[in-house]
Amino acid sequence: MRERFEEIFERVQAELNLDWYELYDSDKFDTVVALIVAEFGEEILDSDEYSEWESELEDEMYWDL
Repeated sequence: MRERFEEIFERVQAELNLDWYELYDSDKFDTVVALIVAEFGEEILDSDEYSEWESELEDEMYWDL
């Protein structure tokens, strides 16, 4: 499932031609969330898998910036 989150994120990133941290730290991240919800359902946002994935993005952004 987390692999699919990454695929969606990377696809949106490529379509918008943004660095990953620019996408994550913008309102464009809503597009990523909407696509994830469309595929997995609204309840995915309350799952451990999604929470861990988003937390890892935050950690990566902190260390990269």
